[in-house]
Amino acid sequence: GVCLLDESLIAVRIPRFQSQGTFGSHVAFAVVVEQPGSTHTLSKRYSDFVQLHEDLSRRTFAASLPPFPPYRAFANYDSAFLERRRAQLEAYVSFLCLHSLVVMDSALWTWLALDVTVQVVMRLTVAHAVRLEQEMASGVIALEAVLYAQQADITCCLHPAVLRALQAILTSDGVSEEAVCSVCRILERLLTQRRARQLFLPRNVGGVAALLAVHGRGGAAAEAAQR
Repeated sequence: GVCLLDESLIAVRIPRFQSQGTFGSHVAFAVVVEQPGSTHTLSKRYSDFVQLHEDLSRRTFAASLPPFPPYRAFANYDSAFLERRRAQLEAYVSFLCLHSLVVMDSALWTWLALDVTVQVVMRLTVAHAVRLEQEMASGVIALEAVLYAQQADITCCLHPAVLRALQAILTSDGVSEEAVCSVCRILERLLTQRRARQLFLPRNVGGVAALLAVHGRGGAAAEAAQR
């Protein structure tokens, strides 16, 4: 079902707009996309936002989308209106980033130009937030494949939501041993980073206890946890 997430791995700001073209015939909005470890800026016209909304409106969750800032003729020559539109578009996209089904949809990923690693991490953390154990399991297996096949940057994994999802898989009875082994191998790489150790290893967090519990259960997961 649809729910609003308490937090998202990505945040979007639209700090400014600029008239472009002959006599300011169109307006470009600067869309700043912030994700763990990196930030990039996109240039989007109002028509690009319209296209995103139309794409999402074809999905089964269309009724749960927020109202879209309306079109107005000759709006590009009214700076006060454009400032209101900038704020409305920022609020619209920010809402999408907290919508549990929208952030799992490739339309938003493509529009925000998110790389493959961030897409996989998003799917994993949202599955954890809405308590979909099988999606968590498939998500962490996919994450391991991306991290090791492409030697991807692990910076986007150094986020509390990601470490919480990994810990939840370790303590779950409803996921496969393969998924638990994937978590252990991912942690082997992440815990070389100070930030990951700060998020996962403190006693009050429970990360060490989760690894010890996996080790105590025996099997392939226990061997992976021991490493």
